[in-house]
Amino acid sequence: MDGSRDALLSSQPITEDSLRPLLRTETLGRVIYAFATCDSTNALARRLIEGGPGAPPGGGAAPHGALVVADWQRAGRGRGGRVWRAGRGKSLLFSLVLHSKEEQDAGLITLAASVAVAVAARNLGVADCAIKWPNDVVDGAGRKMCGILCERARRPDDANAFVAGIGLNVNQGPEDFPPQLKKCATSVRMALGRPVSRLNLLADLLAALEKSLALPRADLLTAWRRRCTTLGRIVRVRLTDRFLTGQAVGLESDGRLVVRTETGELETLYSGDVEELRIDEN
Repeated sequence: MDGSRDALLSSQPITEDSLRPLLRTETLGRVIYAFATCDSTNALARRLIEGGPGAPPGGGAAPHGALVVADWQRAGRGRGGRVWRAGRGKSLLFSLVLHSKEEQDAGLITLAASVAVAVAARNLGVADCAIKWPNDVVDGAGRKMCGILCERARRPDDANAFVAGIGLNVNQGPEDFPPQLKKCATSVRMALGRPVSRLNLLADLLAALEKSLALPRADLLTAWRRRCTTLGRIVRVRLTDRFLTGQAVGLESDGRLVVRTETGELETLYSGDVEELRIDEN
């Protein structure tokens, strides 16, 4: 595809009419709520599931796979309540309604989503992208390209559901990131050296996610481990009350990270901010 067509497609808005013909999924994205602007796609998807003030039409009855996508968020959130900022029309900002299966939880859905992002990015040509525990996709230099936020919700029938939110930097250039993020953030465009179609990438990502969500647990964990940059590394993990330094030696079946500390003890972590270190940095 030539550069001018890439540039044209990269700026095309994501709407129900533009996305639907590209879908190759059975359930994911078959119901679409597309917005130019919203507060947060995760918050909007939660209102779809739970109903209440601010819910779009159909709130409380959103089917499995319903997609909420926006070109811009006023109050995007990452893990731990952090602000997620993205330039208008340059990112993929979307959330999916996932009715829970008995064996699923937020950790496993996060693993499936990170595998899907890595697969879609690699299929596009981003050869060195990898997964950083617990919820990031990064380039070969460790710069963040994508964050994932999975949250539990409660359906009106009192059954469990999840909202899986994905924020993927697609067509940003270095000038789009504030000074404090220039060394630690990147985008698909920066990795490839050209703009890409957000619509095509979203369709590819949804197809990859539908496949990864359907994997048996053992196969999903294998796919995640194969793409993970954290395992085997010396890490420094910021927990709520302390820092923990050690070697990331394994992943539990529910997605928790196993770290062998400097004293030789094994600690199992459900979440935390991970800094991957060289051996001589610990």
